[in-house]
Amino acid sequence: MAASRNSRSPDLPRRIADRLARLLAAADPHSVLPASPLSTTPVLAVGLSGGRDSVALLAALAAQAPARGWRLQAVHVHHGLSPHADAWAAFCGDLCARLGVPLQVHRVSLPEARPAGLEATARAARYQVFAGLTADALILAHHRDDQAETLLFNLLRGSGLRGLAAMPGRRLLPRPGHGPLPLLRPLLETSRAELEAWLAAEGLGWIEDESNGDRAYARNFLRHEALPLLQSRFPAAASLGRAAVLAGEAEDLLEELAAQDLAKAAVGSRLQQAALAGLSSARGRNLLRCWLRRHGAPMPEARALAELWQQLACPRPDGQVEWRCSEWVVRLWRGTVFLDHEPLQPPSSLAEPAGPFVMPVPWAFGSIGGREAIGQGVALALCGEAARFRLRQGGETMQLPGRPRRPLKKLLQEADIPPWQRQRLPLLWVGQTLAWVPGIGIAADCLARADAPGWLPEWRPAESASLSLSPLPCDDPDAPY
Repeated sequence: MAASRNSRSPDLPRRIADRLARLLAAADPHSVLPASPLSTTPVLAVGLSGGRDSVALLAALAAQAPARGWRLQAVHVHHGLSPHADAWAAFCGDLCARLGVPLQVHRVSLPEARPAGLEATARAARYQVFAGLTADALILAHHRDDQAETLLFNLLRGSGLRGLAAMPGRRLLPRPGHGPLPLLRPLLETSRAELEAWLAAEGLGWIEDESNGDRAYARNFLRHEALPLLQSRFPAAASLGRAAVLAGEAEDLLEELAAQDLAKAAVGSRLQQAALAGLSSARGRNLLRCWLRRHGAPMPEARALAELWQQLACPRPDGQVEWRCSEWVVRLWRGTVFLDHEPLQPPSSLAEPAGPFVMPVPWAFGSIGGREAIGQGVALALCGEAARFRLRQGGETMQLPGRPRRPLKKLLQEADIPPWQRQRLPLLWVGQTLAWVPGIGIAADCLARADAPGWLPEWRPAESASLSLSPLPCDDPDAPY
């Protein structure tokens, strides 16, 4: 189960540590998340499977950490897929004890249903564990050969430039409730052969996962069949990772261009259609890719993205567009492009108590909240048993302070509330009186008196503006790692 080779590369730990130090000091050009500041003595979590690559990474960093002022901790994810899984965890424990590095073992259970496949499901489980770490940075052991396999894999799947850039050396992993976790890969310039040679020289063994030899997995087929064949005819195929670096640089330039275009076209989470009209098709699609990615929306296929751009650049005579991708909807209305996240479930139509002590109330694609205030909002005395939230039914009327009673339909139109949002607004009723409508206001006869307590309701739609990054745990939907 363990393996070793012979040869020597004594400066490998220093080179790896130097690369890691540069990554720790770098910024992520693709992330809209704020970087988490490193502590004076950063805690670095090293992913440790027990395989060759992660063993070499941990051992190299353990040799350098004291001089660099780093505190290491190893993280082993126990998937339970192999009959040897317990032995692998024990191997990692013995290795960490010898290196003086504390080890965390996280056991995960994979769901029976795996529509994305076993590899993708296991990867998602690992990244779920990583997103719960409290370290200053996560260090993973992907190396130059992995980078070449990833590039070839994405090329064969027809990925765009972002996919051809393969795995970045640095990115930020969202952590719910914490700042983003820097994910670093300091081995992308190091070959598999170099790692084996150094491990052999140090007398360190590693675990061989029996699944690594299964050619049924696309990654293993590329590693054991396709790449060796290519290298036998084209020796330069071993340097495919360099092409990924060049693709990454080109992707950075496109990201900078998209950021410049977004600065002119975006107002908050929305786009102004007039600012899009002057862009070329290629530049417009580049802007849309960046806009969708920054708000966590899935990346559509090239043909679908081209269709979206065509609809936005040359809209119908009525100036409206509605384009859907999974749970996301792009709409053009009155010259503004909206992006909404709409889970595939019907909006809630249940009447809910409106009392401020049961807030927030989930509603449609968002939630209702509020706060108490003296002399403001809906009279608190009205927010009792008779108060309910309901969806719009049609035919409602409302009298705002100092104005005559008018149809709610007219008020919504005058307030420029988009049509699709009108159907999901929570309407606060007190008995038979419409007391409050988001974006419209509070009815005159429901206002709190100047010296009486009131309740200021708030509607919080679950739009893309309130979301951060996509929960997908991988760098690119096409990435096999």
